[in-house]
Amino acid sequence: MSAPAIETRALRKTFGDLRVLDGIDLAVAPGESLVVIGGSGTGKSVLLKCILGLLQPDGGTVRIEGRSRAALAPRDFLDRVGMLFQGGALFDSLPVWQNVAFRHLRDGMARVEARERAIETLGRVGLPPRTADLYPAELSGGMQKRAALARAIAAEPAFLFCDEPTAGLDPILAGVINRLIRDSVDRLGATAITITHDLTTVRTVADRVALLDGGRIRWMGPAAAIDHSGDAHVEQFVAGSDRGPISTLR
Repeated sequence: MSAPAIETRALRKTFGDLRVLDGIDLAVAPGESLVVIGGSGTGKSVLLKCILGLLQPDGGTVRIEGRSRAALAPRDFLDRVGMLFQGGALFDSLPVWQNVAFRHLRDGMARVEARERAIETLGRVGLPPRTADLYPAELSGGMQKRAALARAIAAEPAFLFCDEPTAGLDPILAGVINRLIRDSVDRLGATAITITHDLTTVRTVADRVALLDGGRIRWMGPAAAIDHSGDAHVEQFVAGSDRGPISTLR
């Protein structure tokens, strides 16, 4: 049996007196799409940053394909990662094609080839070639999110991380982005972790779901089971209720 592509064991992170992660055990299989749900301030982004190495955990371990992430040279892992940031995080001073081809250009690819690849990748997320020479400020919010996804997948990463990918989008555009993420994961065969509080993202993107609350994973199961989990935490989250084990005081 192969090792999990991404695994955390007893992961802990505190900020002062605030314990954000309190012993997180996760295992994501190769090619699996895991969606981590939970309310605002429950530590979803902190978990993602600890896995990526942007934050140093206070305890526990992160393993990538069976190897300690701490023992990996940063580029040995990060060069295989695609990241879709919550706000897109496109470089304002660069045209869209240079945003998408940023990694290729960094690695010395000829600009003509890098631009051609960028246009091809933009096409995969539904953006026409004319988009390539526009600047991020000239794009709508939905187009910016598509361009950011194109950048995330341009180098065909083995790992794809998405931070609140539908934040700020209307329901129709959110549905488009969710489907593009799912299609990208399937096409690349990438191992993916998405964090969100959006149930439409869960239903479209997830193979499995983990609910994070109080610094711990309270439930984990297949996406198809989320509407009949039998777990009080999940039922409260799905219903959007202020009554249940999940505290509304955050």
